[in-house]
Amino acid sequence: MFQIPDNVSKFDNVFDVLKERGFIEQTTDDEGIRELLGREKVKFYIGFDATADCLHVGHFMQVIIMMYMQKYGHTPIVLIGGGTTMLGDPSGRTDARPMMTAEQIDENGRQFKKLFDRFLEFDDEWKHIQGEGVLGKGGQNKEPDPGKAICVNNADWLRGLNYLEFM
Repeated sequence: MFQIPDNVSKFDNVFDVLKERGFIEQTTDDEGIRELLGREKVKFYIGFDATADCLHVGHFMQVIIMMYMQKYGHTPIVLIGGGTTMLGDPSGRTDARPMMTAEQIDENGRQFKKLFDRFLEFDDEWKHIQGEGVLGKGGQNKEPDPGKAICVNNADWLRGLNYLEFM
């Protein structure tokens, strides 16, 4: 697994490191974010729709940010969009996203996870627990180990709602 070196920056707050490296252009409250990230370890997520079996450079920028956040003790949540991939692309494109089977999407999600494993350290014992019934609140089998990433797939809770057929 690739790792960011310990001496990557003179700063000890990930906000300052990300700012220094050009990942932050503007925020609504620089000081509030800096204080939060210095005071506590946060969980944050970035979502990836599984429209192909590989990632592109735009995705890689997000992976690098997750790597830095993890380096400084925060918990990345990789959200694979196995459910949202079935709906379409909200990016303002004029062409439609090709329809994919659930099997194709699931395979793409598995390929994504293999790529993420090369850059993030996951808590492999952590599991998402599906809630009871269609609208039942889900959960987890345990808190993620500090500073380790977790991976969830929104197909786990969206496909059972039948809203995909409705849409």
